[in-house]
Amino acid sequence: MAGAFVFISYAHADLAYVKVLTQALDEAGVPWWYDERLASGDRFARVLRDRIDRCAAFIVVMSPSAHRSAYVAKEVRRALRGRRPIHPLLLSGDPLPAVADRHYVSVEGGLAPPPAFLDTLRVHIADPPPPASPARAMLVGRVPRQNPNFVGREALLQQLAEDLLWSPVAVQALHGTGGVGKTQLATEFAYRHRDDYDLIAWIDAENADLIPGQLADLAPPLGLPADSDATQTATQVLATLERIELTWLLVYDNAIRPHDLEPWLPRGGNPHGDVIITSRETQWSELATTLDIDVMTYDEAVALLKTRVPGIDESVAGEIVEYLGRLPLAVDLAGGFLATNHTPPHRYMQMLRSAGDEVTRLFDESQRVGYRHTIATVWEPTRADLEQANPAAAQLLRLCAFLAPEPVPLDLFTTHPETLPEPLASAAADPAAFESTVGQILRRSLARRDPDGLTLHRLLAATIRRTMTANEREAAVHVVCKLLYKFLPGEITDAPQNWPIWSSILPHVLAATDTKVTHRGKHDRTSWLLDRAAIFLKTHGQARAAQPLLERALRIDEATYGPDHPTVAVRLSNLATVLQDLGHPEKAQPLLERALRIGEATHGPDHPTVAVRLSNLALVLQDLGHPEKAQPLLERALRIDEATHGPDHPTVATTLSNLATVLQDLGHPEKAQPLLERALRIDETTYGPDHPAVATRLSNLALVLKDLGQAEAARPLLERALRINETTYGPDHPAVAIRLSNLALVLKDLNQAEAARPLLERALRIDEATYGPDHPTVAIRLSNLALVLQDLNQAEAARPLLERALRIDEATYGPDHPTVATTLSNLATVLKVLGHPEKAQPLLERALRIDEATYGPDHPTVASTLSNLATVLKVLGHPEKAQPLLERALRIKKGQPQPPTSLEDEAAPELPREPGLAKQAGDSRTWRLHP
Repeated sequence: MAGAFVFISYAHADLAYVKVLTQALDEAGVPWWYDERLASGDRFARVLRDRIDRCAAFIVVMSPSAHRSAYVAKEVRRALRGRRPIHPLLLSGDPLPAVADRHYVSVEGGLAPPPAFLDTLRVHIADPPPPASPARAMLVGRVPRQNPNFVGREALLQQLAEDLLWSPVAVQALHGTGGVGKTQLATEFAYRHRDDYDLIAWIDAENADLIPGQLADLAPPLGLPADSDATQTATQVLATLERIELTWLLVYDNAIRPHDLEPWLPRGGNPHGDVIITSRETQWSELATTLDIDVMTYDEAVALLKTRVPGIDESVAGEIVEYLGRLPLAVDLAGGFLATNHTPPHRYMQMLRSAGDEVTRLFDESQRVGYRHTIATVWEPTRADLEQANPAAAQLLRLCAFLAPEPVPLDLFTTHPETLPEPLASAAADPAAFESTVGQILRRSLARRDPDGLTLHRLLAATIRRTMTANEREAAVHVVCKLLYKFLPGEITDAPQNWPIWSSILPHVLAATDTKVTHRGKHDRTSWLLDRAAIFLKTHGQARAAQPLLERALRIDEATYGPDHPTVAVRLSNLATVLQDLGHPEKAQPLLERALRIGEATHGPDHPTVAVRLSNLALVLQDLGHPEKAQPLLERALRIDEATHGPDHPTVATTLSNLATVLQDLGHPEKAQPLLERALRIDETTYGPDHPAVATRLSNLALVLKDLGQAEAARPLLERALRINETTYGPDHPAVAIRLSNLALVLKDLNQAEAARPLLERALRIDEATYGPDHPTVAIRLSNLALVLQDLNQAEAARPLLERALRIDEATYGPDHPTVATTLSNLATVLKVLGHPEKAQPLLERALRIDEATYGPDHPTVASTLSNLATVLKVLGHPEKAQPLLERALRIKKGQPQPPTSLEDEAAPELPREPGLAKQAGDSRTWRLHP
């Protein structure tokens, strides 16, 4: 028969003899196989099983090493069950007990097998037996029925098979959190490998007192007499299992403690028997090899949901399983709910998000198969045990339930232990005690720990919160908020060193503040957390996400302090900056005007806080196209700052710098220059010549010189600013990217686009690494790089950069923001250069609508857009449409001061203010935010 072969079972200590054996087999024309021929990537268990079941004959090399080898014993076991022709060779020592009744051939001394042995093998090769079909095991006990919806877990099942069936492992403990599918995995293994065993027994081990009675039920199948004393019978059963030739599997399901189960485990290492233990307890290493069962992979969880809801959209299914944390029990019950009620999956996802702690109502408990618990009860016994064993650990678990289902840094609790309730406070103050406290949670599989911290499953957290009284919930929330308040730095915008900690803690801040708990007056930290989280989001280009947080913080503070409190003014001011980022300066203006009124009423007209409000209001008026209204506010702020701090204070330098940007917008760079020179002197005197504040003033002064046509004079200032920032922050800091970008634009003005290009490319790499690929600062870099590429006659390369910048700007600010209008104009110019004026026209028309809505009909920016649109219309052969636009643009330009960067009809449009600079904190303008 083609493909027939003999299987060689051996201990690796006898490999040298196996080489002698295979040479003899080759010479006799007998095909052979042993594990040396396993291919890379082969599943050990699957291949061995297949090879033994299909072999024409089975050779076992017997030696003392083979006696000690569990691999040999289990291979012989499989061959016996498959009724393979077994031919033992005795290399040394005694025959193996499992084949002692079979004739063996002595090859002691390493002799090749005799010709008669080889002749017998050739007969088997010529007429091989049919593939093995072993008898199926007898099932004893309450073996769960096989789950028809079982999917996935193939890697775990293969690992379990390799550990139990093809390695020295005899006892395997599966541990993991409730609902993760430990029992399901053991059940599936038992059914898949029913033909590997003569007997499979299922023992419910949750109550250790009931284990002996269940073991006693094995007496009749083993041929033992039943005894009225269950304990005595169980002992006899274990003794029999330790020596019997039958192959058997014992499954101890849901064992609680190792020391309770240990007396009822078979001893002696019978290679014909295996044990599986399922448990939430992790401390099994002294009794078993452990296998950690985690939640499903994404693909497995989606596949499980699809077994319940076959037609579900892949993306919606993915959202559902991710929200449920890929917990098999939850995914299965969610599928049951969807299947029973025919709820549209997208609607179900909305219900999950809004369910809060009542999420268990969205599971169909009647549809569970193979699970003993519901979501509501699955963790309850373990939590009760934790509460009794270690109250401090139970307190820690409850606090974590009010944080996000993401790693919680444990130093959140140990940095300020005095904030915690007893006994957790004492434990957190003692490193060894705290590690033991955390360990009590981990050993019960109630959380997972990795280098980033402790993670609770979302549904476990929900069930914990649901079991707490209103007072307990309120107390826990306030402890968590106080911990976060003490742990987190307040400085964010100009403090990149604080961004990593905010990035890791932000989900927990959002979770802790997303509650219905009543806020307790001025000592409550919720509004501060919301405010700081919003500023972090704003700093990272997520102004839309920041807005509702600040609105909620404002409501809390108004309810706590009343509408006219200075803390309310802080929230109003910060909310205004977010609205400004979202392209709503008209909404920001009344908030800042109200904040200004509160400041004046609280502190009087000449207080430094009033100067802050004046400065921020001026920046909004500037963006509304009213630099002439912004100027007196900044001049008043400057007077206050000078009176408060003196003429040479760094706060005065900031206000001078902001006033200078307004003067630039008013077309007076010559007036802006002395203000920035004075600001530079103040900062150099205050901080020394190499401080980052000095770099900011140098950069802003350089931009004014650029607008004055003095790009050569601007260049060394920017080069010095770049050196300062590189020395201060290192080469990859976002402040360095700003300097690189500004220097590149000066080089561009000096007709050195080739030198400008690598600076902008480096700035882009820095910002992408700092903020991610979709941040508005990245869009600025893309736009500026595109302008340089255009100067290099590489419009084709510039186009995708501007298209990407447009996508970022629209996603960040919405479709009607002035920054979007700028990018549209720049993209339109590139399209015109590429010979696509018909594609440029609608972009410029859209840009014009945005500019008119933002600035009014008579702003210089509107004039620039009108001029550029007129140019495109001329190219398209519509001079009659272009002429009135040019005339209107001319009227605006005659009646208004020119913007600092003039735009001729044929020039590439640029930002109304220098691209990428106007809204960079610490550059052209500085928002004055308060924690």
